[in-house]
Amino acid sequence: MKKGFSMVELMIGVTILVFALTSILASYANTFILSDLSRNISIATNAIRAKMEEIKQESFSDLDSFNGTTFSLIGFAASDAKGRIEVSDVPGFTDLKEVRIIGCFLSRGRVIGEDSNLNGVLDIDAGEDENSNARLDSPAEVAALITK
Repeated sequence: MKKGFSMVELMIGVTILVFALTSILASYANTFILSDLSRNISIATNAIRAKMEEIKQESFSDLDSFNGTTFSLIGFAASDAKGRIEVSDVPGFTDLKEVRIIGCFLSRGRVIGEDSNLNGVLDIDAGEDENSNARLDSPAEVAALITK
């Protein structure tokens, strides 16, 4: 009687091993992609927070002048990211304003946020308003209420 594995058993074992290693390798590659995206979101959020601190230094009466302005996000090439400032009144409060700052950026060839052409404007006709709420959205966004 011979001991050992038959060719069929060996091929089945190798096939199972190949599938297991392929799935582990795919998970490993996805970890790098998600790590890169997380790093870019952190960089964009820090740039937005810095811009919010600049705005907080301005007088309350000057806040409306920032509405609709765009800026480049620190940490990204100028063509790869754009920030937008939105200032609005809070209904029922004359001495309170909401300031939203949104940052959209390019990460691994994909635009993160709704501003797909990175011009700082929500182009509804171009299909940028993916969730149909008529405002620019992104994972990198900061909002604050500012009072007199």
